[in-house]
Amino acid sequence: MATEPRTNTKPTGRPLTIDEAAESLSVTAQFIRRLVVERRISYIKVGKQVRIAGEDLDAWTAERRIEALPSAGRLPPPEGQVEATDAGPVRSAEETVARLLGEPRIEPGYSRSHGQKVVPHRR
Repeated sequence: MATEPRTNTKPTGRPLTIDEAAESLSVTAQFIRRLVVERRISYIKVGKQVRIAGEDLDAWTAERRIEALPSAGRLPPPEGQVEATDAGPVRSAEETVARLLGEPRIEPGYSRSHGQKVVPHRR
């Protein structure tokens, strides 16, 4: 038995109420009402009542579909930057400031108060 793809239309093809549309998208009725008021989704007026065609709901959701990236979700680095693996060793903020200001750096494992080994930066 072949199954058809799931759509937001009822089997009878009748338009959906606000509550039915909200239930099919797993959102609140208030969210659907806001879409209608802001005219971000097509709707049908029946007297004072609002109905939403299942096809319009399907079209609205299809417009908002965001495709996955082919690189398994990793974004490429911004232009002009290299990836962290290509950037070399990771430095602490203190080391970076000291290097930029030309101050001597403290060798890892030593502290200022306990007789440290001061090593000038290599440039």
